[in-house]
Amino acid sequence: MPTYRARSTRLQHQLQHRDIASNGSAYSHHLLTMSQPPPSDNPPPPPNPEPTEMDTSPDNPPRDPAPDAPQQPADQDEAAAAPASPPLPEKHTPVAPGYRAARFIKMYDEALRRTLARVKYDNFAACFPTIAAHAPNALRNVQKQMVDYLEDRCNKDFQAILDERDLVRKLNELEALVAEADRQKGEHPADAPEPIPPHSLPPEAVIKGHLHPPLAHAYSHLSAALQNTRMENEDLFTTIQAQRAEMDALLADLDGVVADIDGANDLLGEVAPELAAEARKADNGIAGI
Repeated sequence: MPTYRARSTRLQHQLQHRDIASNGSAYSHHLLTMSQPPPSDNPPPPPNPEPTEMDTSPDNPPRDPAPDAPQQPADQDEAAAAPASPPLPEKHTPVAPGYRAARFIKMYDEALRRTLARVKYDNFAACFPTIAAHAPNALRNVQKQMVDYLEDRCNKDFQAILDERDLVRKLNELEALVAEADRQKGEHPADAPEPIPPHSLPPEAVIKGHLHPPLAHAYSHLSAALQNTRMENEDLFTTIQAQRAEMDALLADLDGVVADIDGANDLLGEVAPELAAEARKADNGIAGI
């Protein structure tokens, strides 16, 4: 079994070297092709015809050139035909990678570094012995450019995948969930009973488990509203008690005033006949005069 694995690994390495060599050959051929000037497909311009003499005889008077057609404003047409620009995409907010995300990125960097380290100049030169013998510097430049291109392209693709899948944030959430699970596991004593698997619970327990979070939130909200209502009722009760005490005081004062008026009426009732007689005498005296 180890011999079969070693052979398969060696065969994979040979296939990788062949692919890299073929890519390098195509890339070097592309560089050589780009360095040569492209052939000109345009034919030479024809010779200019000899100018003909203009007949200016009276029978053939010179004609005025045709008046130019009125040009329409092109700016208005372009402005009308131009479509509305699409809204700009939302700016990506980078997230600081946690421990797991940092380890994932580091593992990718190490894997890429080890992969590109196999594209050495010796392996590259073995695929192109003629170029390595006559132009080793050019081959070194091609090998370096190829390695740099592969590294840059891999990094860009990896970063695009990270941004598209939002892996850093999700790995941070996974790390938070694992930390929360460890914390809850540490809070339970060692002799605590084993938790019941969720798939073995009855439907009523599962339904209650799903309904408990929203019901707990609603209960807390209603409890806060009830507490506020109770405080408002207490304030209103205190205000009503103060108003009732004030009303009782006003009624007591009013009762005192009524008692004073009744006492005054009683006193006037005793002296009223005498005052009436004196008033009549005074009227008679005034009438006799």
